[in-house]
Amino acid sequence: MTATERVNAALDFQPVDYIPRYDLFWGGVIAAWRKRQGMAPLPEVVVEDIEPRDAELRAYYYLDVLKVVPLEDTAPTGFQVLKREGKDLIVRDGWGRIVRQIPGSPYGEVLEVPLSDKAQLDVLQFDSPLADRRFASMLKQISEERDRLNDPYIFIKVGGPYLRSSFLRGEIQWYLDILEDRAFTVALASRISEHLTAVGVEALRRAKLPAPSIWIFDDVAANRGPLVSPIDYENLFLPSIRNMVHAFKGAGARHVGFHSDGDIRPLLDGLVDAGITIINPVEPRAGMDVVQLRNRYGKRLAFVGGLCNSKVLPFGTDVEVRHHIEHIMSIAAESGLVVGSHTISNDISVERYDLTAKILAEYGRPMPG
Repeated sequence: MTATERVNAALDFQPVDYIPRYDLFWGGVIAAWRKRQGMAPLPEVVVEDIEPRDAELRAYYYLDVLKVVPLEDTAPTGFQVLKREGKDLIVRDGWGRIVRQIPGSPYGEVLEVPLSDKAQLDVLQFDSPLADRRFASMLKQISEERDRLNDPYIFIKVGGPYLRSSFLRGEIQWYLDILEDRAFTVALASRISEHLTAVGVEALRRAKLPAPSIWIFDDVAANRGPLVSPIDYENLFLPSIRNMVHAFKGAGARHVGFHSDGDIRPLLDGLVDAGITIINPVEPRAGMDVVQLRNRYGKRLAFVGGLCNSKVLPFGTDVEVRHHIEHIMSIAAESGLVVGSHTISNDISVERYDLTAKILAEYGRPMPG
């Protein structure tokens, strides 16, 4: 099977030649792996976060899944470098925020948000969701990666209404909005989701992927549970998710996935009812156990993830790693599983990642190399 055939079959709960795999790597892991392989280091690697330049590493470990991302910012044409302060840059970013960018960090300090006055929501201008510039990099990556890997399964990522709305209001103010002004919360979430939906539908149209899927990335939970009450989520945000799913499936998406860190179990019934058929990353540290969730949802929900990247992989014994993988693979015969983690961070050694690959090879996956 090609990677596309393998992942499509897995997500449809059909037989596969071996269980597919998906991971993202921090820059430190990529640097360590390249050094071990005697390869030249990549220039200006983002060490302390996900590094997208990982194609050779993914090919080495026979990873099956690739994420591509259209430019979803509400106002990318407004990006502007405003000034330099020492080594830092002060910029207006694609969401209209004033941000201090710190060298070597993928994140910045938000100094000002574009919607500090919520009365301005109706007149706030968004760039066209159909503009060519939003999709140029995505389409280039799809073309390049299809030649480089064994026909990888490609999914499209878009944001969701909960987290992206906070970009316009600021994180603390957004929590206050949810608490104090439900009408405004729904209005902003709806406006944002309409924009993201339009970007996602156009990305599906332009990508021309076979049996495509699109995943909504919207971190709504921490390890101890959702960041908003399940009732509030159902009333304020789930209608937007439902509309996004409906539009994406109408545009040809075979599956619509949902990514959130943390424990989303209290929200899952609503998400499944809204049409979500994939969840990721299924973090064990947050109580998200793939075996328990399979028993609860059966073939209504496929899993991409399941590996513990915070305790077991970095700090567990080899025996604990083996038992952990065997636990996850106990549902493999039913399919509906793509093995992976949230990310492979710098505290997971290359040798430990090799051990993971070796154990998975006992279930039919090819050995790295």
